Amino acid sequence: AILVTALRFRVTISGLLARRLEKPLPPNATVLSHILHVAAAQILFLDIPDSAAVDLAVTHAKSDPRTVRFSGLVNGVLRTLARSKQAELAAALAATDEAPKWFSDRLKAAYGPDKARQILAAHRYEAPVDFTVKSDPALWAERLGGIVLPTGTVRVEKL
Repeated sequence: AILVTALRFRVTISGLLARRLEKPLPPNATVLSHILHVAAAQILFLDIPDSAAVDLAVTHAKSDPRTVRFSGLVNGVLRTLARSKQAELAAALAATDEAPKWFSDRLKAAYGPDKARQILAAHRYEAPVDFTVKSDPALWAERLGGIVLPTGTVRVEKL
């Protein structure tokens, strides 16, 4: 769920992180970028305490020789993000369609601007997960908090 959320809202997360950096991250700092994106996804979109997400990111940064010197930056950027998320998140989400420009352009060319906008809006929502179980779908639906579909498949709206 964390990775999917980080990817689903990558454009918004990148923008909010960039506002907190005095200069861009070095081009070879992909591990640092991943640490920041994953923690930002937890802070902004998931039901995880902000302090836990920040602590985990700082611990991860300190444990990797490539990012140890950036642990203070990770702490500062993520704490600032956590403090201002209520004020900035809605505006940041409204300002983007969460897709790279090349993908947006292709959708618009293939489906027209209105349908492309609908497709991109649907992308923001987590898809349900269907499980095909070998026996007793009602039991599995109850255990997983899902429903049994007419085909016998168990659908879970959120994992």
